[in-house]
Amino acid sequence: MRDLYGVESREKAEIGVLITIGKPTREMKKEAASAGFYESPWGKYPRQVNVTYKKAPRAKGEKAEQIGLTLPVENPESGE
Repeated sequence: MRDLYGVESREKAEIGVLITIGKPTREMKKEAASAGFYESPWGKYPRQVNVTYKKAPRAKGEKAEQIGLTLPVENPESGE
């Protein structure tokens, strides 16, 4: 988060996005909160946001059939 904020400042970016595979730490949340706000024509928004999306539910019912992809094979002898 600290590095993202540094890049935002250097590049004069209005907002930044950091995608992680793990949950943000307390320090990451604190750093994001200290980045301030971006004022757009539609309102005031945090420059860095901690958003965790809920996992999609597993599909129910029959499993989908896996099909192969068949591509035409060129025949080098026929010149095709």
